[in-house]
Amino acid sequence: MQLHLGKPDHRNAIDEERLSLLLLAGPLNLHTRHPDIGTFEEGLLELQRQFPAETHFKNCFGCAFSDYSVYGNGLFGSLLCFRNHKEAYRKVSSKHEYLLIMNEACETVQETHLCDEYETRPPHTGYRG
Repeated sequence: MQLHLGKPDHRNAIDEERLSLLLLAGPLNLHTRHPDIGTFEEGLLELQRQFPAETHFKNCFGCAFSDYSVYGNGLFGSLLCFRNHKEAYRKVSSKHEYLLIMNEACETVQETHLCDEYETRPPHTGYRG
């Protein structure tokens, strides 16, 4: 991961933020192609699109029980974990249904975290699909 943070601007906010990701795993040598990825989520999605068939992330980002808030998320580490509410989360098929259970998330985790309850995230699951 390479993160470039710019300089403070007139509002005391940074004027630039550039994130790039590189994944080396066995024969895989993948990298994000855009230097201005907005979030870790976007970068991981870009890497995931380059994966060979049947390959997936084995971390909280790739877990069947994690999702982001409908209100947005920060650059890194803002996944909601639903491992204590698996059955309710498995039933979510719309934004409205997700809003009904979103506050039941047991904790916020980093995308790269991995716990003992990991399960591969099926396609079209939860809020982020």
